[in-house]
Amino acid sequence: APPFPPPSPPPPPYIAPPIESMARIAALSASMNALDAYPASNCIDGLTTTTCAARDYQLHNWLSVRLPVGVSVGHVSTVPTNEHGLLDVLWPYEIYVGAHAGDTTSQKSTRCLTPFDRPAQTTTTPIVSACLGANGEYVTLKQTGANPSFLRLNELTIFESTVPSLPPLPPSPPSPPSP
Repeated sequence: APPFPPPSPPPPPYIAPPIESMARIAALSASMNALDAYPASNCIDGLTTTTCAARDYQLHNWLSVRLPVGVSVGHVSTVPTNEHGLLDVLWPYEIYVGAHAGDTTSQKSTRCLTPFDRPAQTTTTPIVSACLGANGEYVTLKQTGANPSFLRLNELTIFESTVPSLPPLPPSPPSPPSP
């Protein structure tokens, strides 16, 4: 039997630009697939001291944020809850930009690049996922772990996609005179 080639090395980690340099997209509303113990709207209020939390201990909880029509999503920042070591209840998760709340599987759904490694247990530093210009009306955070969990999060912030502007083209040369 032929030998198998060695596995490819993992891609290098994505380094997002500083959050302070990104333009925020104003979220219109937020919802969860489970009854909330703390309202989903707490995760889009701009405060990292409030928490949204699902009451249900289950697989694949999600939080969706509705966006204005026509925006292009560049990055999504999540600030985990670290109350009594509860960072574990959020991780692992994936971020999607899609057509409706909870959309992670339709043809209009785009999975964002989420960090591969779980952050340190004590972090409340924003964790940034790259969506690289994905378009849709909702951003959804979906828990993907193999075990049931609670969904608890302090903040989810969405940032516009920024494509570097190109310099204007020089004017066209004048047309040659007609004979």
